[in-house]
Amino acid sequence: MTMELNARVQIAFNRLENLSQCNLPSHELTSKLLSELNTALHELQSTAVELLEQNEEMAASRQTLEDERRRYQELFEFSPDGYLVTDTEGIMLAANSAAIDLFNVSKSLLIGKPLAMFVHSEEYLTFRTQLEELKKGTIVRKESWELVMLTGKRTTFPVSITVGKVIASRGGTAELRWSLRDITKRLRNEEILKESERQFRNAIDNAPIPILLQAEDGEVIKLSRVWTEMTGYTLEEIPTILYELNKEKNEST
Repeated sequence: MTMELNARVQIAFNRLENLSQCNLPSHELTSKLLSELNTALHELQSTAVELLEQNEEMAASRQTLEDERRRYQELFEFSPDGYLVTDTEGIMLAANSAAIDLFNVSKSLLIGKPLAMFVHSEEYLTFRTQLEELKKGTIVRKESWELVMLTGKRTTFPVSITVGKVIASRGGTAELRWSLRDITKRLRNEEILKESERQFRNAIDNAPIPILLQAEDGEVIKLSRVWTEMTGYTLEEIPTILYELNKEKNEST
């Protein structure tokens, strides 16, 4: 818009200069100059109004962009999951507070360092393989990737990772965006559940009375030893026995 304004000003001056060089009576020249000046002034005023409107639109767009940037920054910073931005070599470019807490180090010890530094040695080869596939574009996104990582104090913690490759706005370079969710509590709860199931099955096995445990759909899923000893049937034989019993019942009716 500034270039357009400059061009209009130059055209107006050129028209005035051409008029001043014409061999016209002074009163006629004065009248034409005044007319041309009025025309140029009107054009300049119109251009100024357009420029003002465009500046206001640009200011509004910048404010909208800034608001979106701030919202993104707040989501990034205050998310309960760890978020990282790395280049395609895995060098960390940005980290939110949750990621800093996960690794238990200061931000200065994360930024500029390779993420591989915080991968457990037993997982290192898998990590490098996945990173190379992301770099080459063999895959552009990987979800629910479970990995054992290390804190700055070299203690371990399990995470579920979602990572995707994107083209950053700055310079059009490729970046990797990482989401890291600590799954320590989930794995602990799974172990507790498995142990509870084991104890429950042991209790049925060792019960002093015959027990037959069925699922909601009627499938027999567990027998006590006493039940097997009394009937002589194992769990694997139950479906056949039930089938035969139902068959005999249907035939008798």
